Amino acid sequence: MAKRNEDLPPEKRLELRIGINLGDVMIDGDDLYGDGVNVAARLEELAEPGSVCGDG
Repeated sequence: MAKRNEDLPPEKRLELRIGINLGDVMIDGDDLYGDGVNVAARLEELAEPGSVCGDG
């Protein structure tokens, strides 16, 4: 991703933020539920663009 973004102006760059947590996840069709999903979503908010924030 960093290589792809090198030559692009800031407004065209794609930067991902990822939150990782080892916790229980329940699957119901296409939906995911559980503490593991909730904590990972909160960790994602803490991650800087282009980085990974994890707990586990």
